[in-house]
Amino acid sequence: MVAGGTGITPLYQIIQAMTNASENIQVTLLYLNRTEDDILLQDELAEFCKRNQNLKVYYSVDRQTRPEWTGFSGFIDREKV
Repeated sequence: MVAGGTGITPLYQIIQAMTNASENIQVTLLYLNRTEDDILLQDELAEFCKRNQNLKVYYSVDRQTRPEWTGFSGFIDREKV
């Protein structure tokens, strides 16, 4: 899955349904935002990842504003995807 900004909403609903399902579904989400402060639902996604090892979430920001940022920075390219 790839989401940007508020586009996380429908994907978040899918993730909720996936974590409630008994099936073994593997999901990777690349979530893009302008800055770290723009990331929505980060705590909720982290909790889903803790409870479901089949879910992986990677974050990317256009402009890194915090030196401790560990996610991707810059525009998304083929290598990041």
